[in-house]
Amino acid sequence: MRIILFFIAAFFVHIGFAAENEKAYVDSVNAIPYEYIVSHAKESVKIFSENIEKARFIHYEYGEARALDKLALAEQFRGNYDKMIDATLKAIRLYEKLNAAKDLSILYGEYGYRNRKRDLPTAISYMRKGIKLAEQIDYSKALAKLYDNYGLIIESTGKTDSALFYYKKSLQIKYTLKDSVGIPYSLNKMMGIYAGKGDFKTALNYLKKSDKIRSIIHDEYGLAENLAIRGELNMMMKQYESAILYFEQAIQKGKKLGQPYLIQYCYQQLSEVNEKLNRPKAALQSFKKYTLYKDSLLNERTNTKISELQVAFETEKKDRIIKQHKLELKNKSLQLIILVGVVVIILGTLLFSFWYYRQRQSRLKQELEYNNKLKQAALEKKISDEKLHISRELHDNIGSNLTFMISSIDNLEYEVKNTALLDRLKKLSSLGRETIDDLRNSIWAIQKENGSADKLVLKINELKQKINSGIERPEIKVVKNLSTPLQLSSTQMLNFYRLVQEAVQNAVKYADANQITITFSQQEHRLKITIEDDGKGFDLSAASGGNGLVNMRARCEESGCNFSIDTSSKGTIVKMTMN
Repeated sequence: MRIILFFIAAFFVHIGFAAENEKAYVDSVNAIPYEYIVSHAKESVKIFSENIEKARFIHYEYGEARALDKLALAEQFRGNYDKMIDATLKAIRLYEKLNAAKDLSILYGEYGYRNRKRDLPTAISYMRKGIKLAEQIDYSKALAKLYDNYGLIIESTGKTDSALFYYKKSLQIKYTLKDSVGIPYSLNKMMGIYAGKGDFKTALNYLKKSDKIRSIIHDEYGLAENLAIRGELNMMMKQYESAILYFEQAIQKGKKLGQPYLIQYCYQQLSEVNEKLNRPKAALQSFKKYTLYKDSLLNERTNTKISELQVAFETEKKDRIIKQHKLELKNKSLQLIILVGVVVIILGTLLFSFWYYRQRQSRLKQELEYNNKLKQAALEKKISDEKLHISRELHDNIGSNLTFMISSIDNLEYEVKNTALLDRLKKLSSLGRETIDDLRNSIWAIQKENGSADKLVLKINELKQKINSGIERPEIKVVKNLSTPLQLSSTQMLNFYRLVQEAVQNAVKYADANQITITFSQQEHRLKITIEDDGKGFDLSAASGGNGLVNMRARCEESGCNFSIDTSSKGTIVKMTMN
């Protein structure tokens, strides 16, 4: 009898240690951050589905509830409304059973927010329920998000001043908590209020703050969302061409991240912009794509399923008390069954131990892979922080000194009477301003970790507008013929910008051209840039020894490009093609 009791005690100690390790693993998976889930929604669905099964296997209800909560978020960004609602309601039931007030206050708010478009009264009810519970337990972390989302729902009813009140309350809490993920959401919502009032300057300042924070924390979905918001802002300011560029960038990023709601919304906005520009064909194409995404996300079957789940949830709450009484009666019978099963458990211990150690080997391997990913993410953040530090040093030190020098030279111009000396001072002032522009462009490239051809086109358009504002001719045109997104490094972004800048400036100064065309196209998956003018050309053999062409060739080689120039009396064509 003593031997049997010894084995029973050893078995339950063994089970206790195993369960604690399994709980720790479930908790580590549930700690995956929000920004990773929304940027990798498809992978997250698989991860949290497996974690739910692990939690159920070891009867870890709190871990199961949290995994269901995270699964609902992933399904939301995958566009699966019925699965999102199902996971959310299951998590709520478990939290209520465990009396987990903090988690419950957050999830009440999440459930209300997720219902805002299809059932506004239910959304408001659950949002208030979550706010009331969070205020009772003084849970600042939950209140920050609840105030934010409740403000958004209030704004949808037209009460913008009340919405702004809740946004500001949320933002104050987030700054106190140093919530770098949540702060951009409040900033964007406040931006929307001011944009709606026509205060575009204030709105743009809030959006820039949001962009800066999301870039630092590598929130890819947030950056994609901000591109769409920039498109909206440009539409409101009637800058329709810029709005189109931002919406197209948001679509490309949304496709890469697997975000159908973002893509659907951007196509809808593109249809409206093209309609305003009297481009019926482009408007129709965008509207067709919008309809395609809309039909795939919102259909009758999905809405019916959601209603069924909500009814089932309310019914189950009423049945739970009855089931609990029945369970107490069953427990008494179960105690007798457990005594009989003890002998079977002892015999199964050896088999279980073998299986457990095999599972542990697999789990250790998964933990190692996960830790490696965390280390890689930390390294990337460190590199990003260092680049940001360098760009700030360039801006604050060299930029400030140059600005002081230019200001000093400008002041001297008023005091100098000598014409020759005055001309030299003006040239020095002009050179200083050009140097500051070059410095700003260098800082822009340094801050771009993962550049793209689309971002380069935007930057070249800024160069075009700057040059055209100072001269009447030649006319500069930028043509974009890119069918797929092309990724560029920060070095390539800077080199390509300098190459185009050098070619355009040469054509403006020396070619006597009427038109300069800058074309961005692609050969397979390689970027090709062509700068063509209709000027008088130049002697290529005489210019080959100059620093300009040498520097252009060197930049092309550094960026992995082929460089060619074709010049005649009819004009000059400069080509740069990535290898």
